[in-house]
Amino acid sequence: LCELPNLEKLNVSDNRLARLPVRIFHLPRLHSLKAHNNKLLNLPARVKEGTPLQVLDVHSNQISGLPSQLLAKATRLKVLNVSSNQLTSLPSSSSNPTVPSSLTEVYASNNKLKEDALMELNGCLKLKVLHFAYNRVSTLPSSFFTSLRELEYLNISGNELASIPPLVNIHHMRSLLLHSNKLTSLPDLPPLRDLHELDLSDNDFLSLPKLSSFPRLHFLDLSGNSNMKIDSEGIEAIRDIQHCCLEGVPLVDKDLIKSSAEGLLELEGGEETDEWSFGSAQVTAIHGKGRGCTVQLKTPSLLCHRRKKDGDQPEKPNGQEELEGSLFAVMDGGRSPEAPMALRSMLTDIVLSELEYDREESEAGFQNSD
Repeated sequence: LCELPNLEKLNVSDNRLARLPVRIFHLPRLHSLKAHNNKLLNLPARVKEGTPLQVLDVHSNQISGLPSQLLAKATRLKVLNVSSNQLTSLPSSSSNPTVPSSLTEVYASNNKLKEDALMELNGCLKLKVLHFAYNRVSTLPSSFFTSLRELEYLNISGNELASIPPLVNIHHMRSLLLHSNKLTSLPDLPPLRDLHELDLSDNDFLSLPKLSSFPRLHFLDLSGNSNMKIDSEGIEAIRDIQHCCLEGVPLVDKDLIKSSAEGLLELEGGEETDEWSFGSAQVTAIHGKGRGCTVQLKTPSLLCHRRKKDGDQPEKPNGQEELEGSLFAVMDGGRSPEAPMALRSMLTDIVLSELEYDREESEAGFQNSD
């Protein structure tokens, strides 16, 4: 491959590669390298100064470290995807301050990265998209947001954050995903007039965060904050939000909330599904310029039957055993909620119908075997 000087795009994904050619970063015209879903343990250490590489996608490998000069020398690099590896650090982006980084998108979720790795991206002044979910970040330095003025999408969910610093200088933020941390409150926030999506689910919030700083907020997820109390005043604060999920949040007056809430306000759950224990489903793909509309279905008690066969435990008198199961599903509708909402309303009946059909088939086979 290194003998192909005119090679511009290389995609060797979904193979069993354990290594890449040593001089792969020296190809004079290579601007896109995709090698995700392989068995790579590392990347070639030698990176040519001024390499034309713009896209590097090596997610879903076993990489434990990146070349130390990758970001400093690959100054044209715009998209870096290293999610789902074994990384504990990221290379510095500030070794050559006279040549600013061109990075606009970084995907580094599902690694073993801590806050020091996150700070290595502080010099990426053009960064717009940052995925840093499911790592080991416990604190964010107060200077973290200072230089990331172009940031539009931040996903730092699934970490160990108990607080976040003031969100200064990020006036273009559109999506802020902070779910599955240990947050109890948000700091005083400047007006974020472009913020459309705020996910605070599965944290430890005690009260409804101040939402007046987000006049264009369309999607709000507060589910899983079991210590939060929302009264009629809180409902007034969220009634104009198009999509709002309060699942698992104690509601002071459900009747008032149901009559006051507008748009898609999901109220199922809470006290009625306390026996449930489940995690969060995260769709990290970006559907155009909006978010994906996902809908959850939870049926705690799904009664089904099967006929006992020879060799099983003694039958009940009617020859059947009752099995109590549960149904859980997450449906992604892209940018439209209509399809997943319709599917949610039908899916339980479909599953029960299939179970009944399976039971009848089993009984027919049982009788034929006699």
